[in-house]
Amino acid sequence: MHRSWLQATVLGTALVLSGYGNPATVKTQTQTQPVESAALERLKDTEILFWTPEQQRLGYPNIEKLITTGVIRRGKSASLLPASPRDFSKFTYAYNGKTRTIEDFFYQTNAVGLLVLKDGRVVLERYAGGNTAQTKWISFSIAKSVTSLLYGAAIRDRHIKTLDDQVIKYVPELAGTAYDGVTLRHLLQMSSGVAWNDDPRNRESDVAKLTQIDREGGLKALLAYMGRRPRRAHASTTTPRRPTSPGPSCAPPPGARCQNISLRRFGSRSVCSPMHIGSRCAAAIWSEGAAASARRCGTTAASDCSP
Repeated sequence: MHRSWLQATVLGTALVLSGYGNPATVKTQTQTQPVESAALERLKDTEILFWTPEQQRLGYPNIEKLITTGVIRRGKSASLLPASPRDFSKFTYAYNGKTRTIEDFFYQTNAVGLLVLKDGRVVLERYAGGNTAQTKWISFSIAKSVTSLLYGAAIRDRHIKTLDDQVIKYVPELAGTAYDGVTLRHLLQMSSGVAWNDDPRNRESDVAKLTQIDREGGLKALLAYMGRRPRRAHASTTTPRRPTSPGPSCAPPPGARCQNISLRRFGSRSVCSPMHIGSRCAAAIWSEGAAASARRCGTTAASDCSP
């Protein structure tokens, strides 16, 4: 077994579930607005959690220009969502005692895309701000679903015996810390019992510190930081998610590591290809090579976020 792969998998699990796991890349970007190179360059030294709406509109579809990413290839065939467009021009909804339209929704929420499915068919697909169906966009917590799929594939391939395996089996660097006794199941259910502040509005929260830690020390520094977190509660599959840490999550599950293949190859073979996802996937990585782990599960087009 190649421990570096498995370690990356388990560590990734914790960070994504904590709210650090963010993106997922899928379709080639074809935005109509010009990309401001100077503005993008300035974003490299900023924290994504505190971007202004203007910075979000520029940075989210251009993540691959701001951090290191790796492409997860699609399979030979793709299953496209069938379209059954409906007229929503007279559609309204009530919110806070006021009647609103879809245009109101876009304006008031700064939304850039809206995809509505009914019985497995696309009944409404609309974009704003120069974005199109081919625009990549950061996926944030969609990464948690990708994480679950990867772990499931690793169990199917018998590279993980059980989710009740302890974390330190795969990340021995966390032995002797609050992660002793924590299982993979605890991580996936966000109930490790390890203290963790994932408030994205607090610059002193654990999740807000991770980008700088990663930038300065990489995977080793991230592991060291996690190992210093105290225990706040007993690890339990019934413990509410907060205020405990999910533990070390959107990284390659043990399956790929055991076969000495990268997250990109494992994700392509085990998720993108068999699910006939319509375009490329991508994931941000901490380091190059077979031990690369996903930090934010990339960016994706709206049509690739559906069941």
